[in-house]
Amino acid sequence: MKRMRTLLWVVGLALCWTAPAVAAVDASVVHLRQSCTVGGVVLDDCFETAAALFDLATGWVWNTRTPSPSASNPLLVMVGPGTDFGAFACSGGSHVTVRGSGREISAFDGAVAIDVTDCDQLAFIDIGAHGEDRAVRWRGAGSSSWSNVELRAEGGADPATLAWDDECTTPGETGQHFVHWARVRTLHASGSETLVAPVRTACGELFVYDSELELAAAGGSASLFGGVLNLGGKANLYGTVIRVRATGGLGSNHMWGVFNTTDAEPAFTMHGGIINVLAAASPSTDVTGLFNFAGSVDTKETAFVMKAGSGGTAYRLSSLLNQNQENVQAPFLWEQGAEPPAIESLDGQDLFVETDCDGSGCACSTGCDPHLMVYTSTCTGAGGPWFDTVRKQCRN
Repeated sequence: MKRMRTLLWVVGLALCWTAPAVAAVDASVVHLRQSCTVGGVVLDDCFETAAALFDLATGWVWNTRTPSPSASNPLLVMVGPGTDFGAFACSGGSHVTVRGSGREISAFDGAVAIDVTDCDQLAFIDIGAHGEDRAVRWRGAGSSSWSNVELRAEGGADPATLAWDDECTTPGETGQHFVHWARVRTLHASGSETLVAPVRTACGELFVYDSELELAAAGGSASLFGGVLNLGGKANLYGTVIRVRATGGLGSNHMWGVFNTTDAEPAFTMHGGIINVLAAASPSTDVTGLFNFAGSVDTKETAFVMKAGSGGTAYRLSSLLNQNQENVQAPFLWEQGAEPPAIESLDGQDLFVETDCDGSGCACSTGCDPHLMVYTSTCTGAGGPWFDTVRKQCRN
């Protein structure tokens, strides 16, 4: 009887036992899920943390998968719902595509959510990256594509908070990155930092299409608050919105839509989008749509919306000591009216039609004619920096 009970126990144990899941070393598709156990069955080719897949020292992708991902043996990683998988890392790897369940449903997270050095042909689709200091940090050469992603940085221990950050590891070796239908956000609540922006490009060439780049600053300070800090790289934006806004007091800080120091031809290009810099909630805060230090910039067919804090100044365009003006191609026609827009800019770049003009000036009430005004710093009188092209003299 005792032997019979033992036999039944062994048989029952065998019936209940499930073999542990394994990942084939040459798997072309693997899964990242919150749980790899479904209905009591452990799934093969499944991992429950980003570290198990992508850790540089122990992760399956970079240390076990044979052959390593390549053009002839690419790897697809399918990510299920969950926003706390940990961080993605890659150094010298290539040909990995990560597809999530939706950019607000699946996400990597960490101080740096996606950390890459010299990797090539990486693709991220329908997924988020939630970083404290960086959502994405790309160092060195390589290439990547990003489709329907949310990149978000919310401020951590690092003195800079950047949703996208690329920098060089070897001079002359740059990356190339293509971003489509993305929301790239940096949130700043308090404290003093150096750089706070949704995008800093210091090395690579960045192409952004039909996306939103947003900085929301509720308080604190920074050496540079900006939308796009182009500090050595190249940025090309098409159909994209840059939104920089103060949601609380920032004091005498300055907020920039685009800050360009790249000495290249061209360094920054933007067509068919909006540069929106709003600091109405922050008294004494100045705003600038686009600042050019060196190189050339081209924003034809781009709209500008700017509002400084009370006591602050709104600049649509500016350059260091008003130099390199010839390298700025950013013409803009403001709305018509009886008063010019309350902005400062660069000579010849801004126009507006004043509607209350006649042969003696622009203050009539009946029988008025429209006059086209052009911005010029040579006009310094009471009429402001505007030249009346009809009367061929400074506005009065």
